[in-house]
Amino acid sequence: MEDIDMFKSNHERRMRYSIRKFSVGVASVLVASFFMGSVAHAGEMSSSASTNSAKVTEQTSSKSKAGENKETSSENNKKTEPARETLKDAKEKLIKELAESDLPVDKKTTYKQKIEQANDTGSLLSIDNDFHLDLLKHHEKQHMEQERKEKENQSKDENKVVPPTKESSEQSRDTSTKENTGAVAEIQKRLKEEIRKGTLPTERKDSLIKEIEGEDDRDNLETLENSYRELEDTFKKINEELDHQKKLISDMATTKGITEEDKSSLVGEINKIKERVVNDFKNESDKSLQTIKQEVIADLGKLFKSYKAYVEKEIQNYVNQQVDENIKEKKLNKEEANEDATIKQLRELGKKALQQLDQAAKNEEVLKAKHSLLDEIAKLKSSNGNKETTKPRDKRSAKETNQQDLAKQISEANLSLSNHMSELLDRTKKDLKSEDESKFDELIKNALGIVNKYRSELSKAQTKEELNRILETAKSELNAAVEEFKKGLTKPTEPQRKPDMEGHIPPTKDGKSQTPTEETKEIESLKNKAKEELKKLEQALAEVNNYPELPENNSDYKVQKKDIWEDSKKIAPDKIKAFREQLEKGSYTAKTLQTFIDDFIYYQIHAQIEKMTRQVALYREKYAKIPSLEKEFESGIKQTWSKNYATLEGKYLADYFKNEFLPSFNKIQQIVELQKAISQLEEEMKTVPDGAKLTGEAGSAYEKVRNRASEIIKQGKELLEQVNITEKQLDTQIGELQKSLSELKVAKANLVPKKEDKKEIPKPDLQPSPKPEGKKPHTPAQPGAENQKPSAPKPDLQP
Repeated sequence: MEDIDMFKSNHERRMRYSIRKFSVGVASVLVASFFMGSVAHAGEMSSSASTNSAKVTEQTSSKSKAGENKETSSENNKKTEPARETLKDAKEKLIKELAESDLPVDKKTTYKQKIEQANDTGSLLSIDNDFHLDLLKHHEKQHMEQERKEKENQSKDENKVVPPTKESSEQSRDTSTKENTGAVAEIQKRLKEEIRKGTLPTERKDSLIKEIEGEDDRDNLETLENSYRELEDTFKKINEELDHQKKLISDMATTKGITEEDKSSLVGEINKIKERVVNDFKNESDKSLQTIKQEVIADLGKLFKSYKAYVEKEIQNYVNQQVDENIKEKKLNKEEANEDATIKQLRELGKKALQQLDQAAKNEEVLKAKHSLLDEIAKLKSSNGNKETTKPRDKRSAKETNQQDLAKQISEANLSLSNHMSELLDRTKKDLKSEDESKFDELIKNALGIVNKYRSELSKAQTKEELNRILETAKSELNAAVEEFKKGLTKPTEPQRKPDMEGHIPPTKDGKSQTPTEETKEIESLKNKAKEELKKLEQALAEVNNYPELPENNSDYKVQKKDIWEDSKKIAPDKIKAFREQLEKGSYTAKTLQTFIDDFIYYQIHAQIEKMTRQVALYREKYAKIPSLEKEFESGIKQTWSKNYATLEGKYLADYFKNEFLPSFNKIQQIVELQKAISQLEEEMKTVPDGAKLTGEAGSAYEKVRNRASEIIKQGKELLEQVNITEKQLDTQIGELQKSLSELKVAKANLVPKKEDKKEIPKPDLQPSPKPEGKKPHTPAQPGAENQKPSAPKPDLQP
């Protein structure tokens, strides 16, 4: 929609807190000033601020010129970034300076080619520094050559002179020594005084002064002087630039281009950069001055991220989404959308929210602008839900358009009618049987007659409504002519069948399946991919609920909980619902399926980050105040106003998760494993088994293993206290602890003496063994015995 696009572009052009791209990465226009010298933020900086900035620059420049008292100092002062202009202007200026220099012709040619090929400010900056360094070396070489020639000439002159007497020679030598000693002392005094007045850190000043005091060679002192001037010049310029950046940030906050929280965060980050620069200059290091400057540029490139920019994008996207939904629901064309009352209200609400955002000075006010918009749109929806919506064309009266617009619309209507006829004829011919092709010529003549008849009527239309009515009538008549033609065909043709919900093409009436087209195969593939990603998303959302929610009022988790996850957990189910509805209706296309795939992956990552953040919150609660864990949380897990992943999408979001967030989470898990291993080993050291004897070889071995375990525990705790540890260090220490635990268990088991198994010797059996009974003789039964009754037992007569 033209008006919608205008709504987007107008506000995107006037964003006063947008993120820009430079050669060093994504950065604000603040970084541009490091190369080109003046902030050009999309918002209007106050003229007074610009004037003040110009004055500061002028004063700095005049001070710099006043301090140039030697050729070497002048050359060093030239060693700075290209002038604060556009890349093209900077190139031209550098080429001019190169041409005016006294470098050899071959070097001039090489540098000119490099300058012309440079396509960004970073490359040009590097070339500029190399050029001035070469120029400085060239001048030093010339100076040394001049001194050599002067000495040679002096030597020749001395050879012509009559040889001095012994007394005069000794006197001359004494005088020369005294003069040289006096000159060295003078250079030392002057140089030490200059160093004390300089801006270098105290530690570096003391080191340089000590080095100067220990040097009595004049040439070496001059070399030290040149080195000092280069150090001082670089350190001063870096600090001036960082102070300039802080001033620009303050100006942006004053004009409400950024919030106060953004300002505090940005100033804090610049202070950290300054601290690191001071540390780099305190003592001699392996870093070159060029490396230090490039690191500062890179850090500034990563610096800026505006919360206002993030919320503005949300507001614009939400308003445009609501407008698109209204257009789709009411089936409006472009002109109707521009006249629709609800859409007009939505756009006005969006503009009002952006105006409120412009005035916001704090993050709280930024959020208020966003939530106010959401509330107003919710009220608008509720109000419209109770009314019967009528199509705009039914409400509008037929009003005349101006002649110029009407002529254009008549031309478009004629073209639309011709295209409609061509499409109908093409589809019909495609399905024709060979025996019916002769009849097709009659259809063409009939269709052309209809089109020509209505073209005449279209040209006479006086209003847009009349034009649309004639066009619809013409198209309907063409449709009817084609349908009538199909009835007279030998055999009705089957229309092309669309894939069903599962992506399969239904069979024709004669039972033959249609051959899938390449487009159908692509849609089938995308649909399966979308289903896979949906399954992963549902699993990721379910896993989040396995952990307790982040603390409500803890500032460490506020941005993640309130400003990122609460939105994501509401929107993700809506995306899932919309996808299922399209599957059910079969209304999906390749484009909508790809959009769903991207959305599902996007919210998968959001869910994983939320789940892992909840895990880390539990670790921090259980293992409080472990420096290494806290450092990793601050640098890789914690989301802040100025540093968060909320505005990242697609590849950039995936890269952030893979390269920044996940490595920090994995390292935190290793830190926790290390702490667990330490605790486990400490517990094992507290007890010994029952019956243990701490003497003898086993006792000595146990004591040795125990002492070793104590040492390893100490090493582990020291490692946890460090803030810069590697995964390799953690793995190694965990392995040592586990090994020590196994050794300790074995040593403890050996403390208990093993019981010897004694076999019992059976006692001799002194009782005589009973003799085996022999077989009793068989007594045959008496006849009739079976009839005899058993005799009664005899009474026992024994007392």
